[in-house]
Amino acid sequence: IHNLKKRAEELLTLGEINKLDDFIIENESELINTIEYFIFKSYVYYFYQEYDKAIDLLEKAFNINNYNITINYNLLINNLAVRNFEKAYEHYFNLLKINWKNQDLSTYKDFVQSIINSIFEKFSYLHIMEDEQISIIRKLKEKFTEFTEFVKLSNFKNFPLKYIDNQEIYINQIIKQKNRNYFTSIYDYGKVSLYNLQFVSGDDFRFNNCFEILEVDYIGKSYNLELKEEHIVPVLFKSPMCNTSIKHNYNIYNINNIYNYRYNYYKLKGNVNISCDKDIIVGKPLKLSKNSQNKDLVLTIFVDGFSNSFLKSKELERLMPHTYNFFKKGLICNESYATGEWTLPSVASICTGLYTNRHHLYHPSRNDSISDNTETIFEIYEKNGYNTCFINNDWRITPLYGYLKGVNRYIYQPNIYTDDTSIINEAIKHLEVFKGSNQYMFLSFMELHTIGEGELMDIYTQTQMTLEEHSLYYKDNEKSVNQAFSTGKSGAYKQKIKRLDTILASLYNYLENNFNLDNCVITLISDHGQSFLQKDKKIELNSNRVEVPLMIRSKDIKSGFCNDIIQNTDYLSIITKLSNINIDLDYTDGVLPKFLGGDGREYSYSESIYPNKTYKASINTIDYIGYFESKDVINEEAMVSLDKYDFYIYDKKRNAYIEDDDFKNYCLDIIYEHMKYHRIY
Repeated sequence: IHNLKKRAEELLTLGEINKLDDFIIENESELINTIEYFIFKSYVYYFYQEYDKAIDLLEKAFNINNYNITINYNLLINNLAVRNFEKAYEHYFNLLKINWKNQDLSTYKDFVQSIINSIFEKFSYLHIMEDEQISIIRKLKEKFTEFTEFVKLSNFKNFPLKYIDNQEIYINQIIKQKNRNYFTSIYDYGKVSLYNLQFVSGDDFRFNNCFEILEVDYIGKSYNLELKEEHIVPVLFKSPMCNTSIKHNYNIYNINNIYNYRYNYYKLKGNVNISCDKDIIVGKPLKLSKNSQNKDLVLTIFVDGFSNSFLKSKELERLMPHTYNFFKKGLICNESYATGEWTLPSVASICTGLYTNRHHLYHPSRNDSISDNTETIFEIYEKNGYNTCFINNDWRITPLYGYLKGVNRYIYQPNIYTDDTSIINEAIKHLEVFKGSNQYMFLSFMELHTIGEGELMDIYTQTQMTLEEHSLYYKDNEKSVNQAFSTGKSGAYKQKIKRLDTILASLYNYLENNFNLDNCVITLISDHGQSFLQKDKKIELNSNRVEVPLMIRSKDIKSGFCNDIIQNTDYLSIITKLSNINIDLDYTDGVLPKFLGGDGREYSYSESIYPNKTYKASINTIDYIGYFESKDVINEEAMVSLDKYDFYIYDKKRNAYIEDDDFKNYCLDIIYEHMKYHRIY
C-alpha cells in the first residue's frame, strides 16, 4: 500500500488527474481500506467539478477521522464550491483546532494565513465573485477571532469553569447540545452561598459546590402548560427578590423563592400558569407515569478504576460480600474487558458502543465531545420513555463531553471534596421522587480512583492497612495511568474496595426493599484497572489495566458466573436487550453475548490511542493474550505507522510468554483491520 500511495501522490502532484482516476480504479481493492482512498478520490471529483460527490465521500472520511488535516481542508474547499458557506466555516474552524496545542498562538497565525492564502488562490477556479471573496475572507477572519476565544476555554474536565483564567463559569448560562438548551444551577449542599456567586477562585467554587443541569423548556415571565398526567416541573429563579405565583386548576398560590440560581420542584397536573415579574427558567417537565412494557428501573453502577483481575485474585465474596450477595442472584462475568486504559475513551465506549477510533474521545487536552451523529445510552432510554438521570463526580465524564444529550437531570460535583456516600444519598432521593415513572440512572463512583491520586485516606482505609502498607504508601506525581507498581497503594486499594462495598450496601438494601427487582436491570461496570497493581511493566495493557468487572442483576438471565468474553462496547447491547429495547448493532462495535442468545465474540480488543505516545493493543482470547506496541508514536491526527512494532504472546494456562506465529498473525490481521483508517502507510 505504501508504494500505491506514493504513486498516487506523484500523479496528483503532476496534475495527471485522469491517470490518477484510472489508478484508483485499478487498485481500489487495496486502496479502499485506507483513509487516502477517500482523499485521492475526492481530488478526482474536485477536478471534474463533481463537488457534491467529493463532499459525500469526504463526510464519510470525516466520520472516521474528524481531525485529519487534509480531509477538513478538502471539505472546506468543496463546500465553498457549492456555496455551502456555513459548513465550510465549520471545517475551517475544525482545521484550526487540530494542531494549535503544539504551537504558540502568535506563531500559529502564520499557519492560519497560509490556509487563507491557499483558499484565496482557489477562488478563480471555483468561480467565486469578488463580493463573495470579500465576504468569505471577512468570515474566515471572524472565525479566527472566535478561535482565539476558543483556545481560552478551560479543559472540559474542569467544568463548570469556562475559561482557563477561572474568571467565568457556566452558572447562569445556556449550554447547547444537539440543538437543545441546558441550564446549570447550584445544587443543595454547596458551601458557597446560594444568594450570590462570590468565590475566591474557580477551583474553590467548583470543588466546594454541587451542580444541577436540566434541559430548558421556557425562559420568560409567564409559562402556560396543560399536563394530562402528573409531572415534576422544575423552576429556577434568577433573582432572590421577585414576585411569583402559580395558578393551578383555578387556584392561585404565591411562591416565596428562597434561593436563586437553584431549581425548585413542583408536582403538578392539569392547567398550570407560572408567572413572575422577572425572568424565570422552567426545566422540561418530567412525567410520573409508567409504560408497562418498560422496566421500572434500569441502573448503571459505574466504578472508576476497578480492576477485576485484582478482585478475582482476592476473591469477590471475601472483599465485597454485599456486592457478591446482591449480584449472585444475577450474572457475574469473569472475562470482561475495557476498550481503553483510562476514563475518557473507556466511558465513551460504554455509553456509545463504539471503539476509541470511532467515538474520537481520546485527546487529554483537546475539548472534544461525542458527536451529535452518535446516539448515547441516555438518548436511547429517553427516546424509549424513561426518565434519565446522571449523578456523577468523575471529571472525565462532565456534561461538556457530550453526556447531557438525553439526560433529564444531571447532578455533578468533582470528587476531590465529595464522598461517594453523597452519590448514594442523591440517588435514593431521585429514585423515590420518580418511582412512579420508568427510570434509567447512571451512578458514577470515584472511591477507588483516589488511591492513584494519592489523596488523604479516610479513617476506615487507614486503620485497615498494615504498618508495612502505610510505610510504602506515597503520593505519586505521575498521572494514575502511568504510575509504578506500589505495595502500599495495592494495600490501600484493597481496603477501598471493602469500603466501597459498605457504601453500596445501603443502595442494594434500598433497591431490595423498594423495587420489584424482577422488573429491574441493575449492572455494575468499570472503565479500567490500575497501573500501580501492575508489576510487569513490559506490557502496559495487561489484565491489571484492562480486565474490569461486569455484574448483572436481571430475571431474564440465568444466575451464576459467566466465562463469555465481553468488552465495554458490548454493554449497550446487553443492557438494551435486557430492557426490551431494540438497537441496530451494525452502527456499534458491540455484539450480543452468548448468554443472551447472541453469537458472542472470539476475542476482546483493548487499545491505547494517546497523542505522542506509541499505539498499544491487547487481544484477549480464552487461552491467549496478544500484546502489540508500535515503535512510532501517534500524531495529532490520530494516525500512526504500524510497520515497526513489538509483539508478545501470553499463555493464560501456562502463565508464561510463548512464541506462536499463527496466533501472532491472527492478532496482526485484527489490528491492521481495526486501524486501517488510522494507519500511516
